[in-house]
Amino acid sequence: MTMSMERMEVHAGQAATATAAAAAGEDEGETIDVPLIVYEPEVEGSARPLPVLVWYHGGGFCIGSIEDQMYRNICRRLANMAACIVVAVEYRLAPEWKFPTQIEDAYTALLWIHEHSGKEGPLENADPTRIAVGGDSAGGSLTAAMCVLCLDRGGPKLKHQLLIYPCLTNPLNDDIPSHRTYRNGPVLRREVMWWFMTQLFVDLYVPLPQRLPCRPLLCSLVT
Repeated sequence: MTMSMERMEVHAGQAATATAAAAAGEDEGETIDVPLIVYEPEVEGSARPLPVLVWYHGGGFCIGSIEDQMYRNICRRLANMAACIVVAVEYRLAPEWKFPTQIEDAYTALLWIHEHSGKEGPLENADPTRIAVGGDSAGGSLTAAMCVLCLDRGGPKLKHQLLIYPCLTNPLNDDIPSHRTYRNGPVLRREVMWWFMTQLFVDLYVPLPQRLPCRPLLCSLVT
């Protein structure tokens, strides 16, 4: 898998874009861009290199974008409050792209960020030894999955995972008390969660192996 980067200057409080290349389709040589937005903190006097937070947005794996103003505000605020570089990842969405596309895009971006941290380009102020992952909702699910994949595949040694109301188990059953209590809302009803899952998976009735990145709570996580 090849990855490329254009030289882009990042100013404090501003964003720059970069692109990781991920495998796509059935042709081995085919690639597709995974856009990234890089935010540096406005905090003056912050020691370089800076720690990095890789951010995955929410939206049920079907909606949302790093271009949304809400996520731009969140990423800038995280960068400034934590005095770290935030890199937002634009992974591909369902239903056009089924599972595990989202997880593989997220992991490809994480590897690219680790590889290019501290090198000339948008991440030249980034510390490759201090990388964390974070996200909300579906992005929280991807965050937990990244910790599993890094363990399973010998990936980067992550320093932290920031989980904001993540979906970590099957949201379509009553195994957890909160699933029963809030199956009718507010906000996310069982029917809505069913719709998201049917967009993501080809067949909800096919039993999945226990050790899959989509089932992070069933794995031995070391954090």
